[in-house]
Amino acid sequence: MILNFSFVKTAFLLIAILVLNAAVQTKSTRPAPPPRSLSRSMQILLVSAKNWSSMSGTAQLFERKIVKSKWRPSGSVFPVLFGRGGLAPAENEINTLISLKKEGDGKSPAGAFPLIFAFGTAEKPSVRLEYLKLDAFTECIDDPTSSHYNRIVNRIQVGFFDWESSEKNGGSDPRI
Repeated sequence: MILNFSFVKTAFLLIAILVLNAAVQTKSTRPAPPPRSLSRSMQILLVSAKNWSSMSGTAQLFERKIVKSKWRPSGSVFPVLFGRGGLAPAENEINTLISLKKEGDGKSPAGAFPLIFAFGTAEKPSVRLEYLKLDAFTECIDDPTSSHYNRIVNRIQVGFFDWESSEKNGGSDPRI
């Protein structure tokens, strides 16, 4: 996974916060790519918080030249924001002291997640990941009853609106 750090500061902030585990959605669905092994990664974006109830924290990109190399910081530490309720472990993370993440709890998921695509408001940066440029019609569907749940969609392209709740990420449009 190759990332340009200047882009990480601007566009990957949303990924660090939301860490979506879905591929970009259009009218037809396509399966998400298989999970990538963290042990083979050449870059890691480490997001840290003081405690589980923190609403803010920091992020730092780490890189290595080869798989057997030590991790080295790349670029500067930058601030990030979490949900109003802080953090909660995602379902794939085990922690008996903290309740698991549930939709609508105001908490951001905590855990190790592959970055399978990138998105932002800038033109496509020089990254090897698939990139989605957000616009006024881009929404992240957070309604668990929707067939588009946990996916980023373009409202115009989807054609079937079966959700009651979404986050609009690409700007505002008075028609939405």
